[in-house]
Amino acid sequence: MGPTMPSSENKEHVLTAGRNCWRLAKAQEASLLIDGAAYFKSFRQAAMQARRSLFIVGWDIDSRMELVRCDPRDELPVELGAFLHALVERNDELEIFILLWDYALLLGMDREWFPEFKIGDKAHARLHLRKDDHCPLGSSHHQKVVVIDDALAFVGGLDLSKDRWDRPGHHPDDPVRVNHEGQRYRPNHDVQVLVSGQAAHYMGELVRQRWRRAGGDGGRLPELGNQASSCWPEGVVADLRQVTVGFSRTMPAYGEQQEIREIEQFYLDAIAAARQSIYIENQYFTAPVIVDALVRRLAEPDGPEVVIVVPQQTDGWLSQLSMDLLRARAFRELRRVDHHSRLLICYPHRHGLEGENSVKVHAKLMVVDNRLLHVGSANLNNRSMGIDTECDVTIEARGDQEVEEVIGRFRQALLCEHLDVSREQLQEALASSSSLLAAIAQCNSGTWRLEEVTVEITKAEELWLENRNILDPERPIRTDRMLREVLPVPDSGVDLKVVLRLGSVLLFVVVAAGLWFLLPTEQYLESGKALALLDWVREQPVGPLVLMAIYVVASLLITPITLLISATILLYGPVLGAVYALTGSVLSAAVTYYAGVMVNKSTLQRFSGRYLDKVNRFLARKGIISTAVVRLFPLAPFTVINMLAGASHLRFGDYIFGTLLGMTPGILAIAGLLDRGAALFREPSISSLLLFGGLVALLVAGYRQMKKWLPDYQRAGERKND
Repeated sequence: MGPTMPSSENKEHVLTAGRNCWRLAKAQEASLLIDGAAYFKSFRQAAMQARRSLFIVGWDIDSRMELVRCDPRDELPVELGAFLHALVERNDELEIFILLWDYALLLGMDREWFPEFKIGDKAHARLHLRKDDHCPLGSSHHQKVVVIDDALAFVGGLDLSKDRWDRPGHHPDDPVRVNHEGQRYRPNHDVQVLVSGQAAHYMGELVRQRWRRAGGDGGRLPELGNQASSCWPEGVVADLRQVTVGFSRTMPAYGEQQEIREIEQFYLDAIAAARQSIYIENQYFTAPVIVDALVRRLAEPDGPEVVIVVPQQTDGWLSQLSMDLLRARAFRELRRVDHHSRLLICYPHRHGLEGENSVKVHAKLMVVDNRLLHVGSANLNNRSMGIDTECDVTIEARGDQEVEEVIGRFRQALLCEHLDVSREQLQEALASSSSLLAAIAQCNSGTWRLEEVTVEITKAEELWLENRNILDPERPIRTDRMLREVLPVPDSGVDLKVVLRLGSVLLFVVVAAGLWFLLPTEQYLESGKALALLDWVREQPVGPLVLMAIYVVASLLITPITLLISATILLYGPVLGAVYALTGSVLSAAVTYYAGVMVNKSTLQRFSGRYLDKVNRFLARKGIISTAVVRLFPLAPFTVINMLAGASHLRFGDYIFGTLLGMTPGILAIAGLLDRGAALFREPSISSLLLFGGLVALLVAGYRQMKKWLPDYQRAGERKND
């Protein structure tokens, strides 16, 4: 169910259980922790006092990360894994439960491998680690929650993982901002909220729901505590006591779980309720529903001021070519309607820190007036609004002046960090102007400041942004729906879907070829070092061997094989490129086949909807032709088919020859289309147009003929199996 329009009847109380939050609760104590150093130290202090249970729910974890960067003088390790092991060793009643997202292979190279051997049952009987894959294809578990004895809970944007620790100064040369390998990493800005009492009790309920839903042994879970124990971390001063908080979630529809979009609804309601100011910090900013809500407020003559703090750029060339471009379009739309000059979109600028070395704003927070403080795991993109699991916490003043003052001081603390000014300086600026934007401008003159984000989108990038539903989808991938779109269906007439699908492919080929030869492609690829890498590979004597290794690694990361084939042909030309593409495809097919042999077939079962069952029926015939048919008609991603073949124990020789037979026509077709498409752009002429059109017509006719033949082959195979 999508969001509903905000109500204008009661703007004093925004949090409403069942609408924009799961539960309302009283936090006996609450504290706001800015940046990783404060959070990790507080977590360590609190965990040392755990008596019965410690739950860690996260997107990632790394046993090698150091929680503190100085001698704690308590004889306990500073590395997370060793620290957790020491806790259960010294307390026979303590059970630790760690629930991680069973992450996509695409992210595997940046994570600790096999953490269960270091912080799971393999390391200690009372250290329980489970990987949670109970989510739709393409979704992730992004919640970041720690619960201790059901009496204390941390909620926010920080995982207990590497490259998160940092201090508020974010100094360029901080000698202790290094990972376990001694490598310096990008400054990181984030926020976590600490709550106790009933609020923590509810978080204890949430993490147990997650554990059971993931298939964890519910019988071993300790019963919910009575909130009587106290494990408040030493040295942390409670900012608030007996304050109302609300917990909001995002949960995609999956199995019996209905879709929950409480976080999205909260943002809409809070933005609509704002009177003076909206202050946002977020890693991403691409969700159209949030952009539209802010557009409406900025268009009002007496609407609130809006300050948005984001990173100068996100990590990695892929994110920069997707999320950064999408946010640029969003920012352009916001600035277009800012006729009353109430908008500031900026990033923290530090002298000596630029580009990928600039401060990484990883926080996910919003402060509305002095009435609402919202912190959590949810980014302002479509994924966090409806695809990934998220958990955010909101502190609402509800007319309590003390709470309003604390919320205001928290926003001031964030701005003081970004502007490198004292709280007194900022308060003086706020008092003299009564405007948040004016106060920021008054303090924004140092070498550490908030710099406005530039928005420049080229025509080529505009074309790329037409794929926004792929770059930032609004709903999880429905496997059955995806396969229904590509599974051939017998039809005596013209199949409009096939025509549209082939037309889309041809459009992609023509556009790719044209952009490659007519535009300065280097400037788009340089950010990710992709072009330099490809040029280096092409120039090396061992380039083909490196290319084969790239194919193998990319297939393990479930990279689309068509993308690899197209890049290879563009790099080496139609003849040599086709040979290398076919060789790399067969080699990667062999490697992922054996990966499927080693993987339990039940692990692959969650990808097997009723259409993938047809893939299994083809593979079950264990023949060369059956494999070739599956290659000609890609009923599932390349890597998934390979692993299913291995798990089904298809004869390896038949599988390889079938792959060779089935992939050759497609690779030759791509080579021909790219070559003729490029020629058409380089030297437009009637002959080149006719040649390209003839090739297209030939491919369409061949595809349609094979499509008509496929049902007969399938029925014949089924009769044979009967």
